[in-house]
Amino acid sequence: MANMISRERLRRRLPALWYGTWLLRTVVVFVFIAAGAAVVAAPPPAPTGLTANDHGWDKGTAVDLVWEYPGEAALDGGFFLISYAMDLEDDFRIAGQTLGYETVYTVNGLTPGVDYYFKVVAVNSALEESEAVVSEPVAGRLQWVDGSRIWFLITVMIFCGSVVYFIRHARKGRPLKVRKIAGLEAVDEAVGRATEMGRSVIFVPGIQDMNDIQTIAGINVLSRVAQIAAENSASLEVPTTRSLVMTTARETVQSAFLRAGRPEAYDEQDQLHHRRAVWVCGVSPGGRWYARNRRPVFIWAHFLPRR
Repeated sequence: MANMISRERLRRRLPALWYGTWLLRTVVVFVFIAAGAAVVAAPPPAPTGLTANDHGWDKGTAVDLVWEYPGEAALDGGFFLISYAMDLEDDFRIAGQTLGYETVYTVNGLTPGVDYYFKVVAVNSALEESEAVVSEPVAGRLQWVDGSRIWFLITVMIFCGSVVYFIRHARKGRPLKVRKIAGLEAVDEAVGRATEMGRSVIFVPGIQDMNDIQTIAGINVLSRVAQIAAENSASLEVPTTRSLVMTTARETVQSAFLRAGRPEAYDEQDQLHHRRAVWVCGVSPGGRWYARNRRPVFIWAHFLPRR
């Protein structure tokens, strides 16, 4: 009889026990979910000890940042976000980012002499950000030596050293090997041949005006030819088509004769004259002229084809 009463009581209490067990399991599951969510949502610890210093040997456009991070394991797979601003109330501009194990960074592209605030934020793999740490205001200063241009300084020193060395070498009377230019030797040879044959030297500076770079180069060559002609007592003729070219050539030839020490040999009327159709001194006609008269003809600068 007693056993029957116990079984009846147990049968009545089974639903309550089942519901109680289900409720306990539900509470335990919710507790674990909330605890896991709290662990996942926890932001990483903030960096500490942020210091900003002017970058040395530069143009004042860079600042070096160094900081410490207490929770390296918590930032596994994350990164540090670096930004800067000229005032704490302004929006910070992102300068870059580093990996989670790097705690140094150099900010470039700053304005020299302007104070900047720098901010570093730790971001974990879940893109949760830590509290920001802000540095004291720092300004980049222009240095006397730019480290990025050291190569230029070395090049200038090597070049200047070579120049000083060869100057001292030449002053001691030691021979220097200078490569001869075949064109300059040909000028001396042509003028010398004209002197031996009693012929005049003809120099044609082209048909363009003095605003043409080829004409300017021809006038420079004319100065060399005129000086050699004066030294060898050779006659020189310079036909031109432009009045400005004729005036410039006149002064060039006169200066060349003066440098050669023979200013009395300069004859303006005989040596420089104006010809409208100077193109006849072109390559093919000039060759025939040379064959007939056996005189050197220097044809320089710009010409147009004969029509």
